Amino acid sequence: MNILITGGTGYLGSHLVAKLHKKNNIFILDKTKNASKIKNIKKNLVYYPGTVDKKNLKKIFKENIIDLVIHFAGVLKQKKNYKHNYSEDLASTKSLLKFIKFFKVKYFIYSSSCDVYGNVNVQKIKENQKCKPISSYGKNKLLTEKCIKEYLKDEKTKYLILRIFNIIGVDINIVKENFFKKNDLLSNLISSYKNNKIFKLYGYDLKTADGSCVRDYISIQKFVQIVKKLILKIHLISSSTINIGSSFGISNFDMINKVERNFKIKIVYKKLKKRKKDPTHLVANNLKVKKLLKLKNEFFKKDKIFKYFNKII
Repeated sequence: MNILITGGTGYLGSHLVAKLHKKNNIFILDKTKNASKIKNIKKNLVYYPGTVDKKNLKKIFKENIIDLVIHFAGVLKQKKNYKHNYSEDLASTKSLLKFIKFFKVKYFIYSSSCDVYGNVNVQKIKENQKCKPISSYGKNKLLTEKCIKEYLKDEKTKYLILRIFNIIGVDINIVKENFFKKNDLLSNLISSYKNNKIFKLYGYDLKTADGSCVRDYISIQKFVQIVKKLILKIHLISSSTINIGSSFGISNFDMINKVERNFKIKIVYKKLKKRKKDPTHLVANNLKVKKLLKLKNEFFKKDKIFKYFNKII
């Protein structure tokens, strides 16, 4: 299969490229040339430097027959000047969708986010939950989802919108160590310890079991496995929105305790009030993806989210 991956040298893209390139022809469109940081890539890979715009897309689609587009490129969460960047992000997606329609691409996968749900009062969020995003990042993701559905509603292109929860870790068998400076809770805890800094814990008196925010974590390895399985079955799946998460909630206090026990270290932290745009509880109901791919609970229970960090701490 000929697969175009926008943002293919980023965090999600690089791990997926490493798993797909052996049996597929991969075309990467990314403004940052980090392909050299991905290990053991020797064939079936073409790199197009640049942003997702009309000029670059025209070149790619005229030179290649693309079967599947995986759209990972986009503005990172909480980036400065976010309003301007998010509008550019949506415009880029619209340009991409126009080329997908014109060249009759068979399949399209978009990386959305659990941030589209907002601060909902349910233990495990289903895909049909009404979305009320509270962050600009979540609002942009939801707008992009609606745009995809509108553009492709009468097309033969099948699309999968992946609402991704919290992905953590880096597979150092795939990318070079310290390649990514991630901004997730686990990475920040490790960074605070290694740099002898006080960790800032936002939210401690909330309506949860221990008063702290609760999140759903899944390793990058499991995420890539799931996406790879979805690609193999995409011709059998109807266009849909799918939660990608473990369905296991871990509170911030739980994570601190797990890190301390796992690595035999002490995290020094300061408790602060919850930030307004941080949801209190975000945990996926992942029954849909489990049913589609015939995954059992053990697939998620065996997820070793601390594996990478054992090698760097």
